[in-house]
Amino acid sequence: MPLAGQDMVTISAVRALQGAQREAALAELDNAANDMKSQGWIENVRTSRRALLHHDAADAEKNAPVMTGCFVEAKGVALSVGATNKTKKLAMQPFKDLLDKAIARLP
Repeated sequence: MPLAGQDMVTISAVRALQGAQREAALAELDNAANDMKSQGWIENVRTSRRALLHHDAADAEKNAPVMTGCFVEAKGVALSVGATNKTKKLAMQPFKDLLDKAIARLP
């Protein structure tokens, strides 16, 4: 995916919380995803703590960047990848593929 100007890609991995803290954090992620959907984000996939989301700038936000993001919890690690592009929606499959490769490399 070629980047230009102010385009941006972010990747993060952090140790997942355990026990009650984990359940609270996962509930917050669910709430955040629901909030994002209420603001125009489109949820493409959600299965067992995995969500693939993208947002197309609304008509009122013509100058806003197009944002795409994915997050997953796997093997005790919380992973996310996201991108902003000034002009176009990015395909979801490369994000899913990147997360799947990262998960496969986790111990």
